[in-house]
Amino acid sequence: MPNDENHQPKMLRAKHLTDRYRVTPRTIDRWKNTQVLPPPDLVINNISYWFETTIEQNERENLSARRKPQTDTAA
Repeated sequence: MPNDENHQPKMLRAKHLTDRYRVTPRTIDRWKNTQVLPPPDLVINNISYWFETTIEQNERENLSARRKPQTDTAA
């Protein structure tokens, strides 16, 4: 994250994630509970917020995990 005094990190609510991934709010809840999504960076009045950079990092990690070749142990 840049160390610029005028830079405010973008915070995403679950609603932003439903739009981003085209899923229902229930799916976001399920993803939170099963660690598909990282824990929220901030919770205020029971509303979860993630830094956009946190979500982007999670996407990169999930994409790279899916791209790793599967080893076939049955020969």
